[in-house]
Amino acid sequence: MIKAVLFDVDGVLLDSDEKILDAFEKVGEVLNLKSPGRDFFRKRFGIPSEEIIPNAYGSSPEAIRLFKELDENMQVDIVDGVEEVLGSIKVKKGIVSTKDMKLIKKFLGGLIGKFDVVISGDDTEKHKPNPEPLLLACERLNVDSKDIVYIGDAMSDYQMAKNARAKFIGFVNGGATDDEFREAGAETIVHSMKELQNKLTELGIIKL
Repeated sequence: MIKAVLFDVDGVLLDSDEKILDAFEKVGEVLNLKSPGRDFFRKRFGIPSEEIIPNAYGSSPEAIRLFKELDENMQVDIVDGVEEVLGSIKVKKGIVSTKDMKLIKKFLGGLIGKFDVVISGDDTEKHKPNPEPLLLACERLNVDSKDIVYIGDAMSDYQMAKNARAKFIGFVNGGATDDEFREAGAETIVHSMKELQNKLTELGIIKL
């Protein structure tokens, strides 16, 4: 029985994946550093930028600072259908994201009040794909990880859910592809909030 639904932010609640890729590449352009390519960054979505940037551009505090500046000033939209889905879920809801809390609050605005728990990159020492952030959310919601479903757009999301023994729904929106999710073992994949709502209805956690 599903007792809680937990969401990633970038690529699931926010239509931000392409703009994040643009920001990673912009860092290389501005600092005259060779980019390893968009696919390199896409495959690392969900991992903190402090870990991704050194692997892409070498040890460069300026590169990390510039990416954070670009991230903070990004113009992004809420994914279509988010409010309807959140309003129809009849179990507890939460967020588990690597994003800083101040940016989650900035980009989600009043939507953040619809969640029972919000775990940001500020809350744990370990991050995706380590299960610590997801397990912390479960602890605060007083639910077992096997009784939750996590919705994410990246391989690190799937791996975190698997490591926490949680159910997972892959949301394809610029991060991991259908094939990548399937090859990794993800059984449930959606491409829109409408498809997600249908899957959650099948799980019996949508108000009819």
